Order: sequence, then C-alpha cells, then structure tokens
Amino acid sequence: NNFDMFRSMLTSNNSQGVIYSDPNSIKVSLMIKRIDKGTLGYIFAFSPFTSGNERLENIDFSLSNYTTSELLNIQISKVKYDQVPQLMMKVQINDAFSTPPIVELNATLGMTNISAQFSLPLLITKFLDPYDTTVENYTPLWYEFSNAIEDNYHKMDAIMYNPMVNSGKSIMDFLKKLGLLMQNLGFKVFAPEDRNNFHEIEGCAMLNTKEVSIPILFQASFLPSLMEEFRFSLRCKTESELQYSSLLLDIYAVVKMWVNP
Repeated sequence: NNFDMFRSMLTSNNSQGVIYSDPNSIKVSLMIKRIDKGTLGYIFAFSPFTSGNERLENIDFSLSNYTTSELLNIQISKVKYDQVPQLMMKVQINDAFSTPPIVELNATLGMTNISAQFSLPLLITKFLDPYDTTVENYTPLWYEFSNAIEDNYHKMDAIMYNPMVNSGKSIMDFLKKLGLLMQNLGFKVFAPEDRNNFHEIEGCAMLNTKEVSIPILFQASFLPSLMEEFRFSLRCKTESELQYSSLLLDIYAVVKMWVNP
C-alpha cells in the first residue's frame, strides 16, 4: 500500500522522505544512512500532532517478517518521545534476500487506536557500494567469472524487454537511463569508449558485510540490429557454493522492478 514511496526510496540518491501517511494526517518520515560496514541505520520520525492537541502516543513499531530470520539481523530501539517521536532500526545483512520487511505500526491518537502496515524500502541493493576499479581491471574479471567452472562462481543471464522500444528513442537513450538506474542501485558504471555509438554498458559493485566483500559485475547489451530486447547479465564470486547463492537473482529482481515490472 506504499509502493510508490517504497520504490522511490530504494535508489541510493533518494534516502529520505515520507514512507507512510494516512487520512488521519499521520506521517512517518524515514532517513537511511550507513552507520557501519554492512550496517544500515533507518531513522523513523513520527508526526507528533495531527489536529489540535491530539498527540501520537504509545507507538509500537515491529516487523511481521524477518523477526527470527537468518537473512537479516534487525534491532529496533525504543521510541524517544521528544518534540518529534523517533526511533532507529539497525540492519545487518547475513545472506541475500528478496522480500522487504513489513512494518507493523500501532499507536494511539487521543481516544483512537491507529494500526498500519507498510513495506520498508530495504532490499539487497541497499548494501551495495561502487567497486572502485578501472575498466581495464574489470574486463579480465568478467572473463574469469564467466568462464570459471567452480561452483563458487555465480552467473545469471536474462533476456529483457526494452520498454522504450515504441517511444522513438534509440538503444543508447535506453542504456543511458539503465546506466543511471544501476548507478543509483550502487554500481559503478563505466563510460562507453565511444559515447556517440554504443550498444553495451557495464559496471561493478561490492556487496559489503562485516564478514565479507563480494564483487558483482553486470553487463547490459543489445544486438545492434535488434531494439526490442537486450541481454542483462550478472556475475559474482563467493567463498563457497552456498554463500549468498541467491545474490544475483535477488539483485536481478530489483532491476526487473523498474525495467520489466
């Protein structure tokens, strides 16, 4: 029920705003910040007054999923009732995940009981940082990750529809837009060698946790003669076959939300 707010705050350049509001004028504002390697801080601020002297009180804030999950370690602080009631949620990642946490909000407004539920804009891409390397270093990594036969090398390739195919825009127009999306999701995107004539983009990111850093590579490429669809590929290398084994599929699910919903 807060999909538009959820979606707009998933990208790294849009990390604060209102994440929930209802007809009672109750608003929940959210600010996301990195507080440690592999740890995100979600600061929630609740509208203190709605009308007259009615104050939002007795706030109970919990999650209806991920409560005992091995995928995420989530700690929720007590509400601080200052001028604006606030609380902080600390999130650490233990493994890949594809379902956002669902927040349960209960409170009182005067004599009225308030109950709400909404999705938290937290998916695997929130833990990605640009991989600060050059395209010269990227290229041999791509070939290594693509051709290795060991089970700890993970590969994903998908054929995706070009949603701009009927807009009169070129392949390059779409790839520029896709490159901006990948940047906002945490990837470093390399500039094409010829910015006036290209049909492929590529880039890389690091999934950073307290225990491990995992390099992730992507490519998006068209056949120059085919505008309707393109190949989207992801590669990574983990320490073992099972470690973060669904990582690429979960990142793909986030990209697909925008490109081919």
